[in-house]
Amino acid sequence: MTQPDPALREAFLTTSYGTAESRANLSDAPGPAPIWARGRWGIVTAWNPQGRAADETANRLAQAKLLAEVQAQGWPRLTGHNGSGEWREQTLIIQGIQARELSKLGRRCGQAAVLWGWNHRAALLWLDAAKVYAVDRRWVIQASPEL
Repeated sequence: MTQPDPALREAFLTTSYGTAESRANLSDAPGPAPIWARGRWGIVTAWNPQGRAADETANRLAQAKLLAEVQAQGWPRLTGHNGSGEWREQTLIIQGIQARELSKLGRRCGQAAVLWGWNHRAALLWLDAAKVYAVDRRWVIQASPEL
């Protein structure tokens, strides 16, 4: 089985996820869940496909297209972001989405991975052009809010 690039995997596993008010990290051990991690949920972005920096205009246009697709499906969502600093990426936290649908969105946006969960259990789903080829299972736990 193919494995994700180790540096990219480390970046995805150690970044923060969520909204500005409710940040979360991935953990090997359970802890308090962020408020948005209820039922099925998924986090996807159109920014920086394959973990490679894209210019802001291209990122914003791609994210607008993703938002339009999610709105057309009628999925409830929150606006969030992954990471911080120069790697802060706008995201959508989609409530009630199945892992298969989230993976399709991520592949259409050229993403290396998407984050899917059920309550405070999370799965980082690694994507290629056709399928999920690897999964990192973790807990999603509440992090300190950003200052």
